Amino acid sequence: MTHHLNDKFVFYLNIALAAENSALERLQSRIQQTILEDAKQQLQHHLEETIEQQDRLREIITKLGGAPTQEKAKLPIASPPESIVKTMENTMMTSAAERELKESIQDTIIENAEVTGYTMLIQMAVKMNVADAIPSLRQNLNEEEEMFGWLRANAPAIFVAKLWPQIERESSSLNLELSSSSPTPATTQDQQQEEEEEDEKFKGGSTTRHGGHLTVTTEAVSDRANITADTIAEGKRDPKRHKTTRKKGKGQ
Repeated sequence: MTHHLNDKFVFYLNIALAAENSALERLQSRIQQTILEDAKQQLQHHLEETIEQQDRLREIITKLGGAPTQEKAKLPIASPPESIVKTMENTMMTSAAERELKESIQDTIIENAEVTGYTMLIQMAVKMNVADAIPSLRQNLNEEEEMFGWLRANAPAIFVAKLWPQIERESSSLNLELSSSSPTPATTQDQQQEEEEEDEKFKGGSTTRHGGHLTVTTEAVSDRANITADTIAEGKRDPKRHKTTRKKGKGQ
């Protein structure tokens, strides 16, 4: 029974070690990518602590007759639904400040999970009377609590003072770029051809219909004007013709 519980304890210790193996890899990546100098310094400090935490876990596992794992666990991070990820990508929500904000949230989630994990390991060591493991596990717990406390204390201030102003500036710049690059409503090829045909009709003279109303263009107006002029001229000639006819009638 005792041997079985011992193996179970080693099993949970290796879970913690696998998590630290992944955490080490993530910390190295975060140090390279972060845009905040104070966060980089804190992450570098915790990277050094993580290496020591791995060594402590390996030592406990070996003393208990186990084999320390070299595998990496999946870290407990918040993964949004695929639809939200696509929306963020399509709306260009991928600025450096927004990436830093997202990663700092993930940092906090991971550290909180590690605090919980070491707390449970200490409780198991107490129940199993593995006194030698408790100081090392407590040291790991203290370091994780310190990192978690730093994130909780500094994340809001970092967000308000440094990240959000950058997000606002980047968003404003993006809006300006989109506005300047958006083409003004342009006339289509068909509309241009239509307008050219209308111009030709106007030059040559014709009658066209727009919106249900008949429009008479230059030539038609000229024709109408000529007709009107001829009619007026004819009217002027008629009275003379009548006068001539009357004179002839009197003479007879």
